[in-house]
Amino acid sequence: MRIKQLYLSALVMASAALAGAIPTMTGQWNFTNSNLDATVGTAMAYRGTTQSNTSFGKASTFGMPNVEGVDKVVMAFPACNNSQGYIFHPNTSASGGSDTNQYTILMDIGYKTVPSGYGALLQTDPNNSNDAECFCYNGGIGISGQYDGELQEGAWHRVVWTMNNRVFKKYIDGQLVGTQNLDGYADDRWSMYSGASGTALVFTDNDNETAPGYCSQIAVYDGVMTDQEVADLGGLYVSTVKVKTPPYLQNMKTNEMTIMWETSTDNAATVEYGTTTAYGQTATPTAIASKAATYIHKAVLTSLTPDTLYHYRVKNVGADPEYTDDATFKTAPDTNTGDFAFAFWSDSQGAVNGSNDHPTNDLFDHMAAQGIDFAVTAGDLSEAGDSSAHVRNFFLNRTCAHLGTKVPFFIAWGNHDAYNTEPPQGELNFIRQCASLPSQDRTDQPGKVNAGRGGFSYTYRGVYFCFIDDLHPDDIINGWLDAELASDACKNARMRVCVVHQPPYCDMWVDGTPSYRTNLVPKLEANNFVLCLSGHTHEYERGFLNNINYVICGGASWLDLTEPIVKDWEHITVGGAHNMDGAPRAGLLHGYTLFNISDGVVTAQFHTFSSTGEYTGIKDSFIINLPVAAVNDWSLQ
Repeated sequence: MRIKQLYLSALVMASAALAGAIPTMTGQWNFTNSNLDATVGTAMAYRGTTQSNTSFGKASTFGMPNVEGVDKVVMAFPACNNSQGYIFHPNTSASGGSDTNQYTILMDIGYKTVPSGYGALLQTDPNNSNDAECFCYNGGIGISGQYDGELQEGAWHRVVWTMNNRVFKKYIDGQLVGTQNLDGYADDRWSMYSGASGTALVFTDNDNETAPGYCSQIAVYDGVMTDQEVADLGGLYVSTVKVKTPPYLQNMKTNEMTIMWETSTDNAATVEYGTTTAYGQTATPTAIASKAATYIHKAVLTSLTPDTLYHYRVKNVGADPEYTDDATFKTAPDTNTGDFAFAFWSDSQGAVNGSNDHPTNDLFDHMAAQGIDFAVTAGDLSEAGDSSAHVRNFFLNRTCAHLGTKVPFFIAWGNHDAYNTEPPQGELNFIRQCASLPSQDRTDQPGKVNAGRGGFSYTYRGVYFCFIDDLHPDDIINGWLDAELASDACKNARMRVCVVHQPPYCDMWVDGTPSYRTNLVPKLEANNFVLCLSGHTHEYERGFLNNINYVICGGASWLDLTEPIVKDWEHITVGGAHNMDGAPRAGLLHGYTLFNISDGVVTAQFHTFSSTGEYTGIKDSFIINLPVAAVNDWSLQ
């Protein structure tokens, strides 16, 4: 539902009178007179030298589109310093305490360039002596590491947020994009000063974490709107079909491949595929609305031939261009023998020296160029798995775009992959919406989304991989793992690999996970596992104990540069308590591990990169001899 902005005030007030429920609008500023006058409440005021950096004019004069079909006068605000900003009077009543702890704020805003960092929206402290309480960060809206939804560049959006005694709900163009339960107490920083004398600030922050933009309207409501009431306010963004994340590969099987991609709208789409660029076959995807106010498409291509190269492209109706570029994938072979290669990494979750690109994208590009058949990861693929900004920057734009467009990858989820999820089960979050894993086929785990939940196994050319979900370590003791280890796939494997986020043994930061040493390691030893691959600590470590090679390869983004050595496990001989070549100390290196299985020998190489993405060579290597028969006598060479 769309509501013309010029009539918004009257319509909301009329609706409130009829329904007796919608909170009262106590302030509104729409800048149509090229000043800070109020249409409801008290005029805003400039803070410091803000006026000299503020402009008013029709949207078109700033290169912005019309506001709901009208070339309206709007305000261009600067990247305010901490002595600047705009003072407004909420004129709200005390609620939930002596101040206003329950309120709704609406902003019709747009950015020529969406802030790649922080852009302050609301500062409840009139003195601007602490952090602002609501930011735009990389297009998402929020605070304290959780930034939800996604603003588009060069477009108008109706951004609304409600505060209900520290329950912070965020909406973009009428759609709820995120909820946060904030720490604190009544009348703390999340409240606004009440009454006619109470003031707050917009577009400023004490640390100058601000960005320039455009504003068509600000409104304040004395109370908390419901989801439906916010939806009734409508939106400003006129959506077009944009491919936000290109098609990437998931859940490879001998006779299936899953293709996923992300678009800005719920558009019709088709996957065309075949063994040549003539394609000849089609598949229709399903689509789900994501927590980033986008749509995640998933097409499962079935009845494929094992070990066969296929071409594919995606048709997105209404997009420009309508077709994605031709791409290829290869199905898994239907055999328990043969040579292959896979890569392993973990903790590609964050920025390094402020860069979202390096060295992680360089690492993925290099990995994909090594002729690998697939990749595996021990998780922590985003700083917060339910933050649309973090998942966008650290998973979709990195892992999916740079690696998944070329080869499929399998995930053992980490602890950060469940962060910022409401409710806290961690299953219904954004990052899991964007993946498809064999765990979705489990029948004992309800509440599944694309990726499924809990652990899973995968076998490729007779090599058995067991993935443990960090959110479900109970799989180790509830009978699921025991059933997996008793399966024919595991018993008949020529090599067994466990992928688990938190390492059983570790020298740096933590000494490992005690419950895994108690419950997981004995099962791996009893079932002749040869590799245990982990992350969690942002470094490289390797050791060998009771026929198992333990590898921690968690340096795919930022490193644990200041973490101490807390344990010197005798069997960990590389990294950890031992300094490695090229590292400032210990195993503090960015990189991934490449595994080649050829003629019964596994060759492992740790490929490293500088913090700015330059390739710095192989800093560790080792081999594993596989048994020639059903004899479990693997040994580190």
